[in-house]
Amino acid sequence: MAQFSCLRSYIMEKVMQPLLQYISLIFVGMTLKQMEEMDDENKWSELKGRLVDRTANINILGGLAVAASATFLVAQAPTDFADWNYQFPYAFVGIANASALLSVLSGLGLLIILNIMDLHSFQASMLSVILYSY
Repeated sequence: MAQFSCLRSYIMEKVMQPLLQYISLIFVGMTLKQMEEMDDENKWSELKGRLVDRTANINILGGLAVAASATFLVAQAPTDFADWNYQFPYAFVGIANASALLSVLSGLGLLIILNIMDLHSFQASMLSVILYSY
């Protein structure tokens, strides 16, 4: 039993901590340690502005994907090689349309949550992510 405990602590220390650092750096733009040390409301508003802008850009791209896939559903196929007037291609175009719509709705939810969060709730949520991963 002690071997599993030692293995778990090794995995947490050598794998999970660097993985969480890279994930937070990619998605938020700063490491977890920088987020914990952030105590200035100006820094928080700057970070929040960057996250909102990034999410808004993703929502624009998702909206364009919804429009493009909806165009495929109503337009005629240009050639016989790319004929999507059958049930099977329509199903995949519909799935792509639903996925893009889900992306837009998720981004909208993220924008709403980001706009109501303050510095302390952001740090608490990051702390819960850290504690949950252990």
